[in-house]
This record gives sequence, structure tokens and C-alpha cells, in this order.
Amino acid sequence: MYEPRPIIPVSDKGLPLEWEYADDVDFFDEEEEVLKNLLPISTQVLSEWDLNVNESKTEFVHLFLASKDEVDSEGKLLKDNEPWRSSKSLGSLLCSVADIKT
Repeated sequence: MYEPRPIIPVSDKGLPLEWEYADDVDFFDEEEEVLKNLLPISTQVLSEWDLNVNESKTEFVHLFLASKDEVDSEGKLLKDNEPWRSSKSLGSLLCSVADIKT
């Protein structure tokens, strides 16, 4: 019997909000505060299933697309240079263009 794949939640901009592999789980959101609030909830729920979250290895990545005029704290343009583009998930850079270049 054919089982359809689960519908993966995406943001209104089409960015995936979660994915997982083996013992790694990534949650993404455009707001870092949402993720920080999710950590203790995830830790509690997973512990009920005898799974542990290593909070010292937990990373928060602000996933966003900068506007053409948006700059960082040093005044450098962020468009196409957002910090998340150099973050890795499951061994690959989140930015597929940067991942292919390396």
C-alpha cells in the first residue's frame, strides 16, 4: 500500500522549518526567539522517549533573506552574504550555491 510522504512545514517564504537525519534534528525559523523557546520543550519531549539533547552542541541559526540595502554591524551589505549561508546541516552548507563551490 502506498503511503504519501508527510507534508513538511514551510514558512510563508518557502523555507523548510524542520528536517532530520539519524540522531540529528534541525529546527529552523525566521525568529531566533522561537527556537530558543523550543529547546526546553524539545528536550523534555525527547527525554520522555529516552533521547537526550546535548545543549552544549545546540546551535541557533538565524535564517533570513536580507534586503538589498541591509547591512551588518560593520556596515557590510548582507544581501547574498547572510551568516547562515556558512552554517552546516548534516554535513552540507545551508546555502547550496556556497556548498557547491566548496
